[in-house]
Amino acid sequence: MSPAGYAQGDPITEGSLYRRIPPLDGYYVYDLQRPSSLAFLPDTDDEYVSMELASMVRPEQALASFAGFGLCEIAVSVLVDLGLRVTYEPAYGDGHVAVWGLDSNKPGIKIAKKIAHRAIVIQPPLRR
Repeated sequence: MSPAGYAQGDPITEGSLYRRIPPLDGYYVYDLQRPSSLAFLPDTDDEYVSMELASMVRPEQALASFAGFGLCEIAVSVLVDLGLRVTYEPAYGDGHVAVWGLDSNKPGIKIAKKIAHRAIVIQPPLRR
């Protein structure tokens, strides 16, 4: 059980999440000061997108060991309203969650774009 009372696999239905934005071409739209849809798609080998519960992790903790990365915040309600599922997955830390339902097919990219437009940028990634 986590400090917030969540167990492995529990659904997360409220609050907000942090998502790191890599300092790589295509992940951040500097002219618009927002992440791109790429920032919300899973890595090639993953079935979910990793994020962290803002109630359990401070921004500086989310960015520790990730030099140059940016950080954004998104409300869980936005993800749920888009038909996504968020579960508590502490294997990578007490605040780690998985966002299920995003992939690199056309519908997944459209949803990722909607998330990118709703995300609040806390810190932009360093420009290379």
